[in-house]
Amino acid sequence: MADDLSVGFYIGELNKYCQKNRIEVNYREVSKTGPPHDLRFTIQVILGGIEYPEAKGKSKKEAKNAAAKLTLEILKEKRATSSLSLSTTDTSDDLSSENFIGRLDRFAQKERLSVNYEQRSELSASGPGRFFCKYKIGQKEYAGAVGSTKQKAKHLAAKLAYEQIVLEKRSMKRDLGSSDSPLDGSSDCEISFLAPNSESRSESGFSGNGSEENDDSDSFTNSLSSSMV
Repeated sequence: MADDLSVGFYIGELNKYCQKNRIEVNYREVSKTGPPHDLRFTIQVILGGIEYPEAKGKSKKEAKNAAAKLTLEILKEKRATSSLSLSTTDTSDDLSSENFIGRLDRFAQKERLSVNYEQRSELSASGPGRFFCKYKIGQKEYAGAVGSTKQKAKHLAAKLAYEQIVLEKRSMKRDLGSSDSPLDGSSDCEISFLAPNSESRSESGFSGNGSEENDDSDSFTNSLSSSMV
């Protein structure tokens, strides 16, 4: 792990972002593996009910910091992506006609990958029911999203999956020095995602839909303040 993942810097940055935007943040311990002298922790950030990528570390704090870093990178990427397209946030009454469901379909067709999604309702005694949705592209599961309607949850989940694909492709481009576009090549990535336990519509838990870093100042948090989670 890099030094900046062992001091809690990104945990603090994410906390400042959440306080500023009044978003609830939780850290889920996914697993603890290895012998007592060499433990490995896997932690996942859940931000406003939305799951973000898991991260590993030699201690809980290191894993939490790594997960916070991944979450901040996705939030930053979401802001960059939203500047090029209409928002599909849950509060929007008019979802973009150039929607992320269609973008995922086109990407999957190009890469010859299957597109599946899981949906379920989440009843709440304190208010209206909510709906959960998450996508699986090929063999990779992406973070889930919650919406007030099935369609909004589906669009939000598609948006999260698409933005994560863009982020992964840009990271691969930087690592490999490729000149290809962000969505060229395989969608494989070493970041894994937690599949929440739930009742599903099929034995696999998914229903097919057809083809369907940072600086160390407050400027990082400020650059994210206009994004929606």
